[in-house]
Amino acid sequence: MISNVTNDALLEKRRRAMRAELLSHGQGAFGDKELLELLLYHGTRGDARALAARLYEELGSLDAILGSNRESLLRIEGVDEKCAALLTSVGTATELRGVRLGLMDRTPFTTYTVAGEYFADYFRDYNDYGVAVMLLDNSLRMLDALTVYNNTDLCYARVKPSRVIAPALRLKASAVITAHFHPNGPLFPSDGDRATNGAVTDALASLGVTHLEHFVVCGERYIGIMHHLKERFSACSEIYAFLQSKEEAIADGAEVDPI
Repeated sequence: MISNVTNDALLEKRRRAMRAELLSHGQGAFGDKELLELLLYHGTRGDARALAARLYEELGSLDAILGSNRESLLRIEGVDEKCAALLTSVGTATELRGVRLGLMDRTPFTTYTVAGEYFADYFRDYNDYGVAVMLLDNSLRMLDALTVYNNTDLCYARVKPSRVIAPALRLKASAVITAHFHPNGPLFPSDGDRATNGAVTDALASLGVTHLEHFVVCGERYIGIMHHLKERFSACSEIYAFLQSKEEAIADGAEVDPI
């Protein structure tokens, strides 16, 4: 019993140390195996470091791990359904990124209006409910944009944070903008949407990633529902400039979250 408590305490100490390193120096401070360990903290309650080592021993590389199917992953000791689902979702996001990366618009998304109009156009041909995520580097240039849910029966309130944090971790994003499409309105979030948005924001923050904005989109209209204090960010930073542009857009008549 004492040894189990001691082991749990050591695992928690390592997890805290890695999180502190992540917040201080970003994802670039970690190798692929350590990034996998960080990811597994969201997919297992056990020893993420040992599981990462076991996955590498069995499959050889991060690309091979993320390219494996559910059945192959479940054959590895310590991988359960939740862990396999997390790893395969990251693999899918990575594959989609590889196909589209050469077509990505590298213009920085440094203003609220540019980002909002991007998502209004992104969902232009959607008839069903959809949730999308844009992954950004530290200059707010797009690393990727992908749909993480597309289902008529799904609402944002049921979105799992792992579907957002997995690609953010894999692509070493510094910031994320999320959006969800209401095909028939209304142009404001439900209480469940807000609760899920908070969970996504907290999960990203645990990885040192800023959840910059979340848009609700209906037709060509959109509103952002995040409420950052821009004073928390350096006045010279792109994030501060983005938040300043949101204030200016609202002052000029942009639609506002009714909360």
